[in-house]
Amino acid sequence: MRRLSLGLVGVGGIGSTILTEAAEGRLRGRVVPVAVCDRNRERLAWARRLFPDCEVTTRLEEALEWDCDVLVEAASVEAAAELLPGALERTDVIVLSVGALVLEEGLLEECLEACERSGHRLFVPSGAVGGLDVLRAVDGRVEEVVLTTVKPPESLDREVEDREVVFEGSVREAVRRFPRNVNVAAAVALAVGDPSRVRVRIVCDPDADRNTHVVEVRSELGEYRFELRNAALPENPRTSALAAYSTVALLERLTEGLRVGT
Repeated sequence: MRRLSLGLVGVGGIGSTILTEAAEGRLRGRVVPVAVCDRNRERLAWARRLFPDCEVTTRLEEALEWDCDVLVEAASVEAAAELLPGALERTDVIVLSVGALVLEEGLLEECLEACERSGHRLFVPSGAVGGLDVLRAVDGRVEEVVLTTVKPPESLDREVEDREVVFEGSVREAVRRFPRNVNVAAAVALAVGDPSRVRVRIVCDPDADRNTHVVEVRSELGEYRFELRNAALPENPRTSALAAYSTVALLERLTEGLRVGT
């Protein structure tokens, strides 16, 4: 079993779940937080109580100098864009605000170049969606992918009386208009490899009690449909709890010799 030193940017719902799992759950002893960044000093104080030897800071630029095995960005599209590609020159990076790789022109290419130079890796967790292993397997043979995301009004900061399609269009435009809600769309687009083959539909439903994602795939190798109905993190209705635990699972996988799945 390999031990990982962890740098964490963002102690919101996802970040706090990672720290809790590192202290009390399935990551205990495997992943050791050594540095944490957040603008909220109360969150930093909480992180310090869990890990007294952990370095804490409110300054994002300091994260670029951290000495750790892996850095997790769990803050925002803006934070991801500021950290990347520079952080990849020093360490492996897990990015949660995947929309940055789609929205920021040329950023993905710069990250891949940094990986080639440094030998470090950029990881995108499955997050709140499933089937990314299938999309990777049919790479180059995808004809069309339709992602339909259904969320309650509070997740989208809207007030509606009836079920309403609030967006339908490209991945890039979806990320631009809903940067805190459509990391799923960006992850699907990266797995497909060609964002132009992905169409996004966002639905606001006052009767919805879960964040639902339906991925429908047409390819030369077959047709596939995945549906996930995710409970939201209590502290952040925009974020599915699965997104947090997907990252926990990825960190756990990085410490293990056995890897199951693509």
